[in-house]
This record gives sequence, structure tokens and C-alpha cells, in this order.
Amino acid sequence: MGAASDLLACHRYSRKSNRPAAPKVYVHSHSPKLEHVLVLTRARNQNVEHCNGRGDVEGVPKFFEKLAKEFANKHGLEITVIKGDDLEKQGFRLMHAVGRASKNEPVFVNLAYKGNPDSDHWVSYVGKGVCFDTGGLNIKAAGGMKDMYMDKCGAVSVFTAFQYVVEEKLKLNLTVSMGWVENSISKNAYRPSDIIASRKGITVEIGNTDAEGRLVLADCMHWTQEKYKTDVLIELSTLTGAIIAALGHRFAGLFTND
Repeated sequence: MGAASDLLACHRYSRKSNRPAAPKVYVHSHSPKLEHVLVLTRARNQNVEHCNGRGDVEGVPKFFEKLAKEFANKHGLEITVIKGDDLEKQGFRLMHAVGRASKNEPVFVNLAYKGNPDSDHWVSYVGKGVCFDTGGLNIKAAGGMKDMYMDKCGAVSVFTAFQYVVEEKLKLNLTVSMGWVENSISKNAYRPSDIIASRKGITVEIGNTDAEGRLVLADCMHWTQEKYKTDVLIELSTLTGAIIAALGHRFAGLFTND
């Protein structure tokens, strides 16, 4: 009953718009399964909270950079952070182009957890973290823009899944890469018809600045594959409205070679 009560309390709390103090639930148990449920519940609750975060609080790339650094310090993890103009210098030209119009500089973050030191095999998570998406110069209609604080849900989800694996001390080697950007409009915005070289060296002609997610992911995925020679790569993103047109609002699209 304790675990169920905690699950319900977290669920109710995450749905409230005024965000009161989280209810305190005390559970006493010697069951390892119960602790597993509580860790999973906290991860799920954090995922909902951060996906719904917006504006200059949780909508800014540096907010998630700070969260990642705090988590890395707490658990003694290897962390790589590349941001601002350093992204362009290190080959993240596509990601830099997407984020350069915003006053909030784009940030690439990678965390690595070696839970199985006897193995050289790596599983990699990659997530799209577009903290807000105006559409860029190919600006979205007002009705299509208001929920774009949720365009970061892919990166939020892989981050919380990574945290769960670390806190549960699972025996696998896992790395997570996140591209945190804001797709904004200013005199520095990238343009339709621009031709930009990806980190891999492939040139990309920009047909629509509202197709920014695949640009961010291309550089993040290449860096991850180059760094870790990963065996399995799982990428999560709110990538295209065409998925909703095809599958509706209750299903996600899965593309895989497995």
C-alpha cells in the first residue's frame, strides 16, 4: 500500500499547476522491489516536471547544463560540456546554427556511466533538447508555437532514464548525449537555403528552419558514435508533426534496424 500511495501522491503533485510543496510520504519496508518502484517513480515525476518547465526557468539550456553537472558531481561521472561558439569550433556546425539566434547559448552535454568495467560495450542515449522552438525564420503559426516548450522532451527523457540507471547501479555501460538549444529569431538566425557542413563532414542545405531537430541530432549522434564506438544507440525526440498525422496523439513512431 505504501508504494501505491507514493505513486499516487507523486502523480497528483506533478499535475498541479501551482506546484505546492511535495507531499511527504514515509514508507518502511525491507523489500528491494519497493525501493525499485520508488526510484522509478521519482524518475518519472522528474521527467514530467522538466518536460513541462518553460520560459527562463527550465527553458534555458544552461539550466539543464547545471542539472547535469550536479548529477555528475554527485555520482562521480565523466561529463563533457561544449557550448556557445566552441560548438562551431569543434564541428557542431549544425547545432550551433540552430542555436545561434538565441540570447541563451546552445549547450551540448554528455555523461558517461561505466556500470560494467569488465565490458567495452556501450549503450548510448541521444536526445533532442530544443528548449523552445519558434520555427526560426520559417516561423510557426501562433497556435503551433505555444506548446513548443515541450520540444525538449526527448533530451529530458533520456536524461531521466540515464539517472535511473545510475541510481539503480545497473550493470551496463551507458552514455547520454543531449543537445540543448533554443530555435529563435534574430539578426544571427540561420536561413533557408544556407548550406552548412555537419560534424561528420556531410553538407546540408537548409530547406526549412523549422526542421531544426534533425540538425541538432546529427551532430550529437556523430560525436557519440565517434567517442564511444557504441553498440546500441537509442535516440528520442519530438521530431516531426508528420508522426501525429500518421499515428495520432496516443502512439509514438519507432524507426529501427533491429
